[in-house]
Amino acid sequence: MRLFLGSLGLGALREFLGGAREVLYVPTAANPMADKSSAEESRKALAALGYRVVELDIEGIDKSELSPLASVDAVFVEGGSPFFLLQAMRESGFDEAVTEAVQNGLAYVGMSAGAVVAGPDLEPLAATSNTALGPRLRSTQALGFVDAVVFPHHNSPDRAVEFEEARARYGSRFELVPLADTEAMIVDDDGARLVPSELQG
Repeated sequence: MRLFLGSLGLGALREFLGGAREVLYVPTAANPMADKSSAEESRKALAALGYRVVELDIEGIDKSELSPLASVDAVFVEGGSPFFLLQAMRESGFDEAVTEAVQNGLAYVGMSAGAVVAGPDLEPLAATSNTALGPRLRSTQALGFVDAVVFPHHNSPDRAVEFEEARARYGSRFELVPLADTEAMIVDDDGARLVPSELQG
């Protein structure tokens, strides 16, 4: 399993993806957000890095439209609302399809919400994200690619306070990992590690 779980910066992405050429970009988590600037920056950064980007919004689609997963070198799941994203993953069947693809070697890149859903559960993220954006979710159980729940944007003072609140409430049940905008968690055959990953424009 090869995972790049980031907060904002894509500086370490080229080394992680190696010779990848085509990336499936999933912008769905940003759909309910008023500020979509991070998503636009990601698109520009991927293009600047030389990747061919195939975009797939999974909101409102079904399994028959998930075939691009089979023909790309990596999937990039954008940030936004983790609860909205998980709901869309479940309703489209993307959760099962991407899990199978990642288990078969597809590189997974998750930024912010996309990183959060790679963990075991979204429950601790109620401290930082609007749970009402996933009104049809029957469970907050996430993809479970990693055992840890990452907390993006930890360098923000507000997020740092929210993290401490979440750790006090959920720390006995979940491994919680704060993630600054300038770093990413890499998971591969060598294990899991945090690496510098400054924002690339």
